[in-house]
Amino acid sequence: GPTIKSHPWEEMLGKERPDVGPLAKDVPDDFFFAEFRSLNKMIDVLDSGDLWAKHLLHQTAGEARSQQVGERLKRQLAVETNPLVRPFYDLVVEDVAVTGSDLFFNEGSDLTLLFRFKQPEVFKARMNGFLQNAEKADKLVKRSSGQFGGVDYVHLTSPDRSVHVFSAYPQPNLHVRSNSLIALQRVLSAIQGKEPGGAAVRRLGDSAEFA
Repeated sequence: GPTIKSHPWEEMLGKERPDVGPLAKDVPDDFFFAEFRSLNKMIDVLDSGDLWAKHLLHQTAGEARSQQVGERLKRQLAVETNPLVRPFYDLVVEDVAVTGSDLFFNEGSDLTLLFRFKQPEVFKARMNGFLQNAEKADKLVKRSSGQFGGVDYVHLTSPDRSVHVFSAYPQPNLHVRSNSLIALQRVLSAIQGKEPGGAAVRRLGDSAEFA
């Protein structure tokens, strides 16, 4: 029979299979992905603007300062980062990642955060509190709910989309928070390893190129 050549990435890896981390296996293989061992480390990068402005979320229009981009995203996703909540993040968050389908951020792009955590009651109470705070801060914010692939999600949105977030807990110690329903659905499918129709999902953490 014909000789089947291995992919160049497979040849480079040989028998070595590095630990890619659990969150890389929760995203589609065509999404960008950046993982942090500490949410506070990610917050530091977000607040500095370096990650968002220079590497992932390039503003394609206007001259908005990078920190303003970070503040806008935090408000949109209802993620609070004031000093009072940082001990909470250190206590319960084990890993966090940012992912999305568009490397050059603009108003139409998506952004999704994934959290792996311990102490589920503490984590959920605080993160759900952020959603409640977003509702209280703006009377125009509307709450709804839905389900995808057997996973329940909560959606908050305001008319100007200054708040626009989908929140889900697909596993007992995994939280997904996105500003795009399509991105949320694609990430949930990756977590489950298949589309609702049964088709397999190619996941970033399973790819030889990522490894």
